[in-house]
This record gives sequence, structure tokens and C-alpha cells, in this order.
Amino acid sequence: MIQRRVSMFLIMLTITHFLFGQSGRESKVKIESVNFFVLTTYAVSCEDFYPSFENTIKYKEIYSADTLRMLNSFLKKVKYSTKKEGFDVRAKFNYMDGFTGENSTICINNFSVMVNGRVVKKSKEFLSFLKSCLTKDQLL
Repeated sequence: MIQRRVSMFLIMLTITHFLFGQSGRESKVKIESVNFFVLTTYAVSCEDFYPSFENTIKYKEIYSADTLRMLNSFLKKVKYSTKKEGFDVRAKFNYMDGFTGENSTICINNFSVMVNGRVVKKSKEFLSFLKSCLTKDQLL
């Protein structure tokens, strides 16, 4: 009887580790954003976002499984633009996929999305989803 309980416990422990402990990290999105209507004298790149706005950045982290699943879905079907466009960033998303261990950097402004340095073809749904993750005062 005790041997059976120990065996069941070890099986459950193994299954739990397999399902939830693949990379030892949890998925999350770290968001840095400023008010979308802030004017600057130059276009702020994704790389220069923090140094340009360090005193006015608002921070948020998202761990919601539903939100992360939706973000993953958008990222899997993203199509990139072939046009070279100027990009003036107002929010930066750092997505860490705990299952695959992959990291993605997503930058947005009022009209466009950039993923890992590449501009995405116009996608109102993707942009609206990303904006919905921001604090409301950033969009006023």
C-alpha cells in the first residue's frame, strides 16, 4: 500500500515537472510605456526607448495565461512589411515565453507594430490588442 502511494506520488511529480517545468521559467510580458501623445524632436527607436523616456516610463507586467496565449497567436501569424518606415516608439513589450525560452521585443506607436526590429504589415487587430494591455492613462 505504501509502495503504491510512493509510486503514484513519483508519477504525479514527473507529470507536473513535464507540464510546468519545461524551461524553469514562467511566461510573462514586461511593458514599458509613455503617453502616446508625447511629442519629441526626433523619432525614438526601440533601442533608445528607455534612455529617451526614463523619467516618464510606466511599467506593467502581465502573467495572464489568456493574454499570453493571444499574444503568442498573433506572433505566430505576423507578416512583415517590406517597406522601410520611420518608427517613433511609445511602448515596448518584452515577451518571455517560459515554455520555449524565446524572447521577443515588440515596439508600438499609435499606428504601427514592430517585432524584433522588423515592422509588421498593418494589423489593426494586433495593434488594438497590444494597446489594450497598456494602462488607460497612456492612451489619453
